[in-house]
Amino acid sequence: GCDIIVPSVAMSQDAKPVQTLEEAEQKSYLAFWRGGVFPKGKYRFRVGMYDRYQNSQIVHIRTGHSPEYREELENSRFCLYVPGHLPQRWSGSLGNIIRSGCLILVVNDCTEMPFSELLPWNDFSARLSQQEFLGETGEALVREFNTEKRLGSIIDNYKKYRENLMYNLPPRKDDALDQIIKSLRLRENALVNKDLHEFEQHHCKKIIDEKQLGWGADCKILSKEEMDVCKHGYWVHDAK
Repeated sequence: GCDIIVPSVAMSQDAKPVQTLEEAEQKSYLAFWRGGVFPKGKYRFRVGMYDRYQNSQIVHIRTGHSPEYREELENSRFCLYVPGHLPQRWSGSLGNIIRSGCLILVVNDCTEMPFSELLPWNDFSARLSQQEFLGETGEALVREFNTEKRLGSIIDNYKKYRENLMYNLPPRKDDALDQIIKSLRLRENALVNKDLHEFEQHHCKKIIDEKQLGWGADCKILSKEEMDVCKHGYWVHDAK
């Protein structure tokens, strides 16, 4: 199981500045993503995303690795944060996005975002449900984030909060390490005793096994109550 969700490593010293509104208008891509798709494998949402947007001029989808990956992120207004292959759909790409200065477009129904108890994600990132993104109006919904008012608001707020998602050597006040400490304290306070923690973990595992939520399965087969129970769980049903 897990107790808190933290961002993958993005060092503040290596980070590009958050784009200004004027710089955003000069970016080559409105929305961008690159990564593994594996049509016969575990990334079911990514397969649908590739099929939907492979020829789009609004949402640029690229597969596989590229030596230009960092430049591609830096040359995009929004970078997509999409599901990985675990039930909670966590993906390590978030650190790359944060470091690049690209704005975050979350298209990920099941992932708990890092430090969500502490940071106002809805203020400094854009978000669409997976169904909205794959639907007929997906491109139009992405374009709605590109209005001067909406884009300017996201940029201004991201400048305030991005430091909370980055690491420093030595650590600084309010950086990611500081947020980890605060999150652990909140989690500790929420766990009145050891029995509660064990109940959460065992109850979550029972739910996952009963629903057979395996690699790449859609977590939407869980009810809201079941997802709340598994908020801190990290279980995968073993078909064996």
